Amino acid sequence: MDERTQNLIAECKRQEESCLYTSTTIFEWLKSMRWWRFLFVIVPIILGGLATWPVLAEKLDLQWLTGVCALLAGLVPAVYKALDYDVSLDMLAKHAHQ
Repeated sequence: MDERTQNLIAECKRQEESCLYTSTTIFEWLKSMRWWRFLFVIVPIILGGLATWPVLAEKLDLQWLTGVCALLAGLVPAVYKALDYDVSLDMLAKHAHQ
């Protein structure tokens, strides 16, 4: 083989290694994004449950906690939607497998 073919083979091997690192990074990022999605879905449910809990609503010194929980339960889904994590997850999953 001539020198040009050798250089082409070396470049192809370098590109293959780069693709492996990139795909691994995308899979790790996807794992992280799935964890954030889990938090953005579960936390408002828990906060909504705390905000409607009669034990907290009856105690005068804990009414502020009820208000904060209700505020965050409404705010967290809005932030999740504004960040558009669902679209990012679908895109990442599609590109990670390619």
